[in-house]
Amino acid sequence: MPDAHSPSSPKLPDDAAREMEQLRQENRVLKAKLDLVAEPSLLCEDSLAMSERLYRVLAESGEDVLLVMGKGFKTVFVSPAVEWVFGYTPDEFRTIPLRRLMPRETLSRIAELKPVMRPIRPGMARISQDLRFIRKNGEEFWAAVTVSPMPSQEKGEIDLRIVIRDITARIQ
Repeated sequence: MPDAHSPSSPKLPDDAAREMEQLRQENRVLKAKLDLVAEPSLLCEDSLAMSERLYRVLAESGEDVLLVMGKGFKTVFVSPAVEWVFGYTPDEFRTIPLRRLMPRETLSRIAELKPVMRPIRPGMARISQDLRFIRKNGEEFWAAVTVSPMPSQEKGEIDLRIVIRDITARIQ
């Protein structure tokens, strides 16, 4: 995995590339089944399982940090890319207060967004901002951050999906 200072995009690991190719092949098979089968419900389980696997592969091998924040802004999921972008393992990242990852100016900008984001609700507008963050080694970097609501696994709750992309090379 490239170090946190590398401006080049990380290459998909071989196992992730193989799994992506396998998913493409399965997609071709599903399309062929659709041509042969008159009952679409027979394909739903195959299609759902393939979609879940594809999402997992993308979340686990992508270069963007994907966070899911639940009730009380607790981190429910963090993608492995957090190690490349922030320098923390996913387990370490879950234990760090978010305020330690941001310089004061970023914390101020987030405070300005709170009225827009509360209450978190379905259909809430997606919010995108370029913000500065702090890596584990103390280095500051720029990131494009997109926050959007998503249904929670807890009935009736809404989680936040947060995507963080290192854009330092583009800003400098």
